[in-house]
Amino acid sequence: MNVDSVIDQIIMPKFRARIRRSILINFRVGGRPAWIPSHRSEERHTSKKDGKSHAGRTLVDTAILQNSIIVKTTGKYEITAGTPVAYARIHDLGGTINQAVSVKAHDRTISQAFGHPIPETIVHVKAHNRQVTITIPQRQFFMLQKDDLSYFVSLADEAMNNINIGGK
Repeated sequence: MNVDSVIDQIIMPKFRARIRRSILINFRVGGRPAWIPSHRSEERHTSKKDGKSHAGRTLVDTAILQNSIIVKTTGKYEITAGTPVAYARIHDLGGTINQAVSVKAHDRTISQAFGHPIPETIVHVKAHNRQVTITIPQRQFFMLQKDDLSYFVSLADEAMNNINIGGK
């Protein structure tokens, strides 16, 4: 085989598969290193799939993000991993979101005021905007491990040893 054939038919498909595998393992084991658990994952909730009560799993409950991972060849010697899921970036990199949220008018039942109990009272809350700040810790899933890099080097070495140079 010539160099281009080895790269296109052997190296690139195996590199793509290994990259995808490594990213999916990050989801399965809860991060490498371990992710900070989300508040929701620490609560039990009823599964949409089987109706049973389960403890949550950070970034995995619905598997939407996990199942959206795309690894593709984008150039002769280039592989790109990504996802179309809008919230992926903030979870992978971490960060703070500052956003104004519209709150609709509603009735609220109150049973205490200024920390003291009062008779239950219904009050009307007018529609308003509220500034919300949410800090999401980094839960990096787009990362490879040292054993992946070792695999890439050994695969490339093995493949290059099979190249037919000069028509031999």
